[in-house]
Amino acid sequence: MANKLKLVSNTRIYLDARALLDEILDITPNFPRSYKYTIGSKMHDLATEIIQEIAAAYMNRDRETRIQYLVNFQVKFETLKTLLRIAGERKWIKGMGRHARSWCYALTR
Repeated sequence: MANKLKLVSNTRIYLDARALLDEILDITPNFPRSYKYTIGSKMHDLATEIIQEIAAAYMNRDRETRIQYLVNFQVKFETLKTLLRIAGERKWIKGMGRHARSWCYALTR
């Protein structure tokens, strides 16, 4: 098979999105109880959905459909960045020190 397909799970963007999901799973248990199950749950959902959008865009061959998946990815990623920024500003991200701040900084650039 000369034209071997590259797996989406080996792409840089997919690996970064997966690392982001891991970080979100680590930080949301420290959120205040009144936000843990609302904002924290929404962050989990968005992080999972951006992985799905990346996979769908990568695996679909139709150009217009791929573009729509990438637009969906951008919308969800911007929303997730905003929620992370709010969590950082309200100091809900605790116990991770410089590591948490570097993620927030990287996402808000």
